[in-house]
Amino acid sequence: MGLFKKKKRVTDDDNYDRKEIIRTLSGTFGEKLTEKELSKRAKLWELADHTTNSIKLSKLSNSPYVEVRESVACNCHTPVDILIFLLGDKSCEVREAAVSNPNTPLNAIENLCDDESELVRDAVIWRKNEA
Repeated sequence: MGLFKKKKRVTDDDNYDRKEIIRTLSGTFGEKLTEKELSKRAKLWELADHTTNSIKLSKLSNSPYVEVRESVACNCHTPVDILIFLLGDKSCEVREAAVSNPNTPLNAIENLCDDESELVRDAVIWRKNEA
């Protein structure tokens, strides 16, 4: 886990409690998490939001946690090959985030015009209109 160690920092635009969000959502779905698991997920989520390191982003793109993969898909530093990989994610939220990332090539999102998720289909339309 040494790869994911980082200095503690607070940014002006990052004032939400990831741990509490995870706790609330997991409770809604009946998932019981330990404090250790909550902390781990929250730290990985924060790292996915803030890292600029492509190696870390690549590793985080394979996280079992949807909030982490979604943040990787939103991150403006995520390499194109990782964004393309995330277009095939099982979670529609992750696919939508990857489609919405301006670094994802337009030709890579073409096959998502018929995605099962309206959220993803709407993101494809939005990206095409922005081009």
